[in-house]
Amino acid sequence: QLWGEAYFEIEKDTHKPFYVVSKGQRIKVLGTHFNVKSYDDEPSAKTTLLEGSVEISYADHTSQRILKPGQQAIVANGQCAIQQVDTDQAVDWKNGDFIFREESLALIMKRVSRWYGVEVAYAPSIDKQQTFSGQVSRSKNLSEVISCLESTGELRFTTKDNKIIITPTNQN
Repeated sequence: QLWGEAYFEIEKDTHKPFYVVSKGQRIKVLGTHFNVKSYDDEPSAKTTLLEGSVEISYADHTSQRILKPGQQAIVANGQCAIQQVDTDQAVDWKNGDFIFREESLALIMKRVSRWYGVEVAYAPSIDKQQTFSGQVSRSKNLSEVISCLESTGELRFTTKDNKIIITPTNQN
């Protein structure tokens, strides 16, 4: 059972199929490159196919869907939705970057929190659904990532005791 995020490059072998099991899904690998994101604190598991093909089984393995390159399966509550995605963004962690494309502040900070092992707190007036776009290397230290986010001019980030506190820039 996979918890977290992992990237796989698997050669096709019809005599020994390779399976990955994560929250609500089983992935049968048919020779491929793919990413699985399955965290306990997120409501869904996401499988993104870069090349080849995979078969996603869900709903207690009674239903199946085949992914094509550039597609992402989102499995939650026994349902599976498939959408086209930016594969570079889906595997940004593997390539050493954070890539945000119209991503909510809440999701951005969840990713930053996981990577740097910090907690995040928001002032009550902060809209966590506001979106941002950008790219920064994960090799940068936390203060450099925060500086990039602050460059929007809308938010102030204060770090204290392994916690990031986000307030509006116009708050005294």
